[in-house]
Amino acid sequence: MANWFGRNDRGFWFGVWAANPNVGNIMGSLLCNLFNSQMKFAWVWVWILISVLIGIVGLLNLVFLVEHPSEVGIVINEDENEELYQTIDTENQQLYTQVENNRLHEPENLVTSILHDISSSHNHIHHKEKSINFFKAWFIPGV
Repeated sequence: MANWFGRNDRGFWFGVWAANPNVGNIMGSLLCNLFNSQMKFAWVWVWILISVLIGIVGLLNLVFLVEHPSEVGIVINEDENEELYQTIDTENQQLYTQVENNRLHEPENLVTSILHDISSSHNHIHHKEKSINFFKAWFIPGV
């Protein structure tokens, strides 16, 4: 999938691809119902027919699926935006470094940071945190 779509479109198409199992389950249920109720096939033949259809689609993918677009003459041009992404990444890294340096050089933040580290290590020594079970984790906000 990543070979076929540019950097801007990959997320959308991977999301569509990730929806395939759910759509396949729905289509499989509908086809089974159609073959069983409308065409009056026995349930054994319904499963055999669905399995044959899945096998045919798998063979078609195996035979006709092209791994890279250049094999069929399609060119995906990502170079036009690559410089922009590198510039944004560099600016973000510089901004993060600047914020961290300013935060640590301010006296009150430095003292607060040191005191917080001391108190958290002191609490960690004397107080062992209890873990929660699976069901209690569901009550954590945002989970």
